[in-house]
Amino acid sequence: MGNPFHRLWDPESGCGVLQCCPDPDELRHVLELVAHTLPAGDAQVFRRRLAAVAERW
Repeated sequence: MGNPFHRLWDPESGCGVLQCCPDPDELRHVLELVAHTLPAGDAQVFRRRLAAVAERW
């Protein structure tokens, strides 16, 4: 069995609690809202860092 922190989201076996079994689409939406609230330069940095993390997952 692999590392539980690197499991893919499974809507059938997840509990649905954001802190435990988050829906990736819901998280992306929340993070995009965060990016929209940041000043332009900070939003660019934030999105670059998110892209780097997304590549690892």
